[in-house]
Amino acid sequence: YALWDTVSSSQRKGSLDSAIKEAEYADVRGLLRTYPSIRRICFATGGGSAKIFAKAHAAWLKEPGAFRRRDDALAKAAFPKVPTTGEGVELCILLSASPASNPRETWSAAKQRQKGHDDAWATRPAALYPFKRRQWFDVCFADEPLVR
Repeated sequence: YALWDTVSSSQRKGSLDSAIKEAEYADVRGLLRTYPSIRRICFATGGGSAKIFAKAHAAWLKEPGAFRRRDDALAKAAFPKVPTTGEGVELCILLSASPASNPRETWSAAKQRQKGHDDAWATRPAALYPFKRRQWFDVCFADEPLVR
């Protein structure tokens, strides 16, 4: 497992992906060539990083067999033309951990418990995102039952 950014450097005022200017893209193709055992790319900031990846690697995404997308609504929205089957590297979109993308109702531990998220994290102010954490584990570690 590794953490890698789609953009290796850029100019940006603020924290929004849409404010990125003069982007230099990370050599993801080189990363996959160096580590051929990588079988899944999970975009950790939601659809924003996936859109950047799609822009940077539009031609590569069209190469037959290079990629497949996770068969869910998030991946379909980001990569509608990428097939869901095949041997290519799987592209997955994770729910953004940013508080800006967290619906206000989920900021309450009581609301978390009403939704069935009553684990120990629901009571910690810095971690009111058990549903996001669960989605991250389900997606990132889909083939690793011992990690989940």
